[in-house]
Amino acid sequence: MLSNGPGPDVLPRADIDALPVEERTGLDYASTVRAVETDGREVPVMHACGHDMHAAWLLGAAALLAGRPQLWSATVLVAFQPGEESGGGARGMIADGLFERAGKPDVVLGQHVPPHRRAGC
Repeated sequence: MLSNGPGPDVLPRADIDALPVEERTGLDYASTVRAVETDGREVPVMHACGHDMHAAWLLGAAALLAGRPQLWSATVLVAFQPGEESGGGARGMIADGLFERAGKPDVVLGQHVPPHRRAGC
């Protein structure tokens, strides 16, 4: 949480879960990770829809805000959300007391990377 004077309570969030997809690119950095699904099956997983980019964006934004407090005034609750694809992650964070500990935000910000768009569009 970044608190810097009066202003809105803002919650930017990034999803950090992976998808049950086997990466078959042959690239050196291709995912080889496996995870256990809710039904107990072990499956290959990868960041197939930009969740790694979402996390990098949020971490970079938090670092920028922390390093330049003279540019903004608000409370920013940075949230890295697990389980976005399964739908249980946000419910779990709320059930765990997120809003009791940090307060309810005035606005929640999220993003998604459109894979069909060219860079810079």
